[in-house]
Amino acid sequence: QLGIFNGTKPLHFLRALYCVDDGYRQLRGQAAALRGCPTDSAGSRRFAAAHPALFRANGFAAHPYSQWSPPPVEAHPDPDYASLAYIGTVERTLDRLQRMYGSRVRFPIWNTEYGYITSPPKLKTNSQPYIAPNLAAYYLNWAEYISWRDPRIKSFMQYLLADPLPAKKSTDYGGFASGLLTYGYREKPTYGAFRMPLYLPVTSMRRGRSVEVWGCARPAHWSMLDAPDIPDPVKIEFRPASGRAFKTLRTLNLADPHGYLDVRVSFPSSGTVRLSWTYPSADPLLSPGRTIYSRSVALTIK
Repeated sequence: QLGIFNGTKPLHFLRALYCVDDGYRQLRGQAAALRGCPTDSAGSRRFAAAHPALFRANGFAAHPYSQWSPPPVEAHPDPDYASLAYIGTVERTLDRLQRMYGSRVRFPIWNTEYGYITSPPKLKTNSQPYIAPNLAAYYLNWAEYISWRDPRIKSFMQYLLADPLPAKKSTDYGGFASGLLTYGYREKPTYGAFRMPLYLPVTSMRRGRSVEVWGCARPAHWSMLDAPDIPDPVKIEFRPASGRAFKTLRTLNLADPHGYLDVRVSFPSSGTVRLSWTYPSADPLLSPGRTIYSRSVALTIK
C-alpha cells in the first residue's frame, strides 16, 4: 500500500515519485538522471513495469488532517495539500499520474490517520486555534460522513486513542492531543462521537420535510459477526424542545456489516435527536445490556 502524509506540499512529492514535474511533464535530462527517473521515452515506457508498487498496489494511504478547520475547509488553502478538503485533488492527481504511463488504475484511498487536537489540553493561539472538545466531536462525525459518501475512501481512522502524557510546558502539557481520551483516560466528547457517530447535513427545515440522518453503531460490527442472524436495532430518539425526555421515534435493524445507517426522517417539531444502541446480553466486551448514545443534535422546524 502506498502512502502520503499531509505535510508540506505532499502532492508535489507525489508527482516527483512518479517522475513528473509540477506541470505534469515527465522529467528528462539531468533532472531525471539525478532522481533515478527515465531520461528518454523508451525508459518511460518501461517505468510502470519497473516500479510495480506505484501501479499495482492495492490502495493508497493518506493522513488527511483538517487541523482545526471544518472537514470541507482547508486552513491554509493550497492545491498541493492532501487534507480532507482536498481529497478530490488527491484522487485526480493519482488518476492523472496513472494515465501518464498508460495505466487506468484508480486507487482506493485508505484514511489511516485523522483527528482533531483539542483545547484543552492544548493552549489556543492565533497561529494554532485548537478547537474545543465538543466542536471536535461534531467535526469528527462530519468528516466521517464526507468519507463515507466518497466511494474512493475505504476507511476512516481515528488517531490517537488517548492524549499523550503531559511531558513539558513547551508542549502545553498536551503534545499531539487528538485523543478520544485524556492522558488520564477520561472520556472526551470525541470518544462517544467516534463510538457512535451521528451527522445531519441539514438541521433546519420546514414542517413536514424529511431530513437525512446518518450514523453508525460502531460496536455493532462485532455483534453482527457473532450473531449474523439476530436483528441488531438502532433507535433514533427525539426530545421536543418543550419536553424533558427522549422518546424513540424510529427503530432500524442494521443491515450494513459495519453498523452504518443512512435514512430520511420527518420530525414533529423543533428539538434534539440522538441515536442509541444496546450491547447484546452476551456481549464479549463485558458490556452486556449496556445502552450507548451518540452526541445530540439540535433541530429547528420552521
